[in-house]
Order: sequence, then structure tokens, then C-alpha cells
Amino acid sequence: MGLWDIPSVECKGRFMRGSLSRMPRILATVEYYLPGFRSGGPLRSLSSLIERTGEQFEFFVLTRDHDVHQKTPHAGVERDGWNRVGRAQVFYASSFAARKLRQVVREAAPDLLYLNSCFSHINIRLLMLRRAGFLPPVPVIVAPRGELSRGALRLKAGKKRTYLRAASALGLYDGVQWHAASAGEEADIRSVIGAAVRIHVAPNLLSLGVGAAVAREPKSAGRTRFAAIARVVRMKNLIHALRALRPVRGQVELDVFGPMEDAVYWAECQRVIAELPLSIRVSYRGELAHSQVPLTLPKYEFFISPTLGENFGHAICEGLACGCPVVISDRTQFRGLAEAGAGWDLALDDVAPWTAALQQCVDMSPEDYARSSAAAQRLVAGLSGPAVAAQSVAMLRAALGQERTEAVACSVPIGRR
Repeated sequence: MGLWDIPSVECKGRFMRGSLSRMPRILATVEYYLPGFRSGGPLRSLSSLIERTGEQFEFFVLTRDHDVHQKTPHAGVERDGWNRVGRAQVFYASSFAARKLRQVVREAAPDLLYLNSCFSHINIRLLMLRRAGFLPPVPVIVAPRGELSRGALRLKAGKKRTYLRAASALGLYDGVQWHAASAGEEADIRSVIGAAVRIHVAPNLLSLGVGAAVAREPKSAGRTRFAAIARVVRMKNLIHALRALRPVRGQVELDVFGPMEDAVYWAECQRVIAELPLSIRVSYRGELAHSQVPLTLPKYEFFISPTLGENFGHAICEGLACGCPVVISDRTQFRGLAEAGAGWDLALDDVAPWTAALQQCVDMSPEDYARSSAAAQRLVAGLSGPAVAAQSVAMLRAALGQERTEAVACSVPIGRR
């Protein structure tokens, strides 16, 4: 299965535990799951984890019956029942009443609960049921998916801090283990939750088959096309890239793909777009399904993401996998990109270095671009090897109490935030 493949959904109805199953059973929760695609990173992280480790663990997924910002349920799935999706059994819930949550846990009979997000309504209710003694006493691991970074906590800060204080007072995280995707996220978790919590460090996984050769037209010096794939929200910080483009000389196109989640923020972006010179054209292209990414990105030379923070950055990986060197902030795990020849990771406190990097993109010769494109694909290919997947296996077995695990350094230029 490739990076952008979506497993077919096979409706199975109620799932009954097989007596011959001996693999550890993991019940994972996530707000939105396949066949949805609008929710971004957590969905991709979980689906890749299941794909890459599903031969050693039996996965069950509890999720909503619709995609983010959609009211219509997914077509072709049984609501409030189990469906086979890839290597997992998925329960698409129409609501999360306590009785239904207990039913799902009882039917899945997990050896481990793997909760994606600190602030998910599903997880808050499950943790409250656990605290009240209504769930079986199995290990619990929480993957915050970047929610505890400084940049993420600044958004809706009051609500998040209030919840975290209440969770601490109620003991919702007592005895819970944590999954950090990097040393930087480990530091974030300790800073917010507590220094003594048990944390497993294992990088997020990519699906198999990334980094395949991509055919593209030669680049012309003096002109270029950028792509940005991200939700249109303040956290993704598109306006920083728009401001950096103002002084750039040459013919430039920037196409923005992603769900329009914040109309107020987009209006701010449009005011900056209106001030750009005629040689720079910015267009919003709407949402882009994951299956369309490998068909779309090869039409662009560079990928841009001035994000305020990413737990991993699946869209960045998609850009690299398609041979697009990236221009991104220094608030992701992707560091040392200039040294690798695969792009730039830049601080956000000054727009001038961004303008300089974007000008380099425009001016780059066909020969230099070909080398940089190849370097981008080599970099992302190093993230999909078996040694990286082995860290996730070790993390899950350690959470189950089957073995200890230590963080293993990646062999690609990905560093601490």
C-alpha cells in the first residue's frame, strides 16, 4: 500500500472476538478516520501505524461516522458497527454515549488503549470512564499529536489550560503512558503534564512505497510554482509565506490546497494577496484528497509550509516524496534541509530569510533543481525503512509491558524542535 492509498471499507457488522487470535489487541481512538481525508495528520499517523505494524498487533479503531466539518456519514460503512478497513476493524460511531463506549471496549476486548489526542471528546469520556472504574484495567497510552507544543497551546489557550488543570485535578492521566514522536515532543509533554510521566519516543510512520521516482518537466530559471497543502487555519501560518513573497522577483504561482476552516483568517490572507505584484499569482484550489496528491504535486516545483508547529508533517513528507524541495518553518522535525540539499527550514521571527529562500527557488537553474529534487526524495525514503517501523513495534510492546524501549536516532536530518 502506498503513501496515498486508502484501504477499501468492508462492512462486517458486529465483531465477535475470535478464539484463535493470539496477537496483542489494541483499541485506538481518533476523531476522524478513513475513508475521510480532511482531518490531516492524526488520521495519516494512525493509518500508517496500523499498516506498518498490523502483522504483529490486532487493531481496532473507534472514530466518528463522518469526516471533519461534514454532517453526512461516510457512504458504504455500517454505522455503530464494525467494518474491516485495511488491517483494522473500525467502529464508526454516531455518538459517544457512555453505554456505547463501554460496548465498543467490551467487544474489542483490548490489551491496550491507544488514544490519539489530549483534547478529543472521545478520549476525555473514555478517561473519565476509566477513572470511575467502568473500563477494564488495561494499559493506556496517549499520543498528543503535537497538541502540547507551545504553538498549539497558544490557540484557544484558555479552554485548553482549563481542561488540563481539570484533568490533573481529577486524575484522568494517572498511570497513563505517553507517545512522543520526537525528543521535542517529549519535552513538551513533560513541560505540560509532568516531568515524571512515562513517555515512549518513536517517530511517526509513513506508509510503504514512498519516494518512488516522479516524472516532472524541467524547471525554468526565473519562474516557479509553489504548492501549499494545509488546512486554512491560523496554525498553518500561510500569511507568513504571502508576506515573504512581496519582494520576490520573477514569475511565481502559489496554489493553496486544503479545507477552508477559518474564513476570517483567509480574509486576512486575501488582503495580503491583493498587495502582491502582478507577477505573483496566488490561488485557492480547494480540498485535495490524498489519492490526488501524487497526481497533483509533480506539477509544482516546491512545497511551502510556514507552520507554527507540527508533530510530524505528513504534508511535508508528501511534498518531499513527490520530489518537491520544501520551504518550511523550523517548528517541525525536519531540520538541516539546506545541508541535505532538500530545501530550507527557517525561523519565523524574520521574513527576510524566507524572501531570500523563495527568490532562490525562482532563480534556480534546471540542473540545480534536478539535484535538489532528487535529494528531497532520498530524504523521505529514509523515513520509511524497517528500522523506523521497529521503533513503533517496540513502543507498543513496551506500553503493553512486554519489553523496554529506547529512542533510536533517525538516519535523516530530522532534529529536535
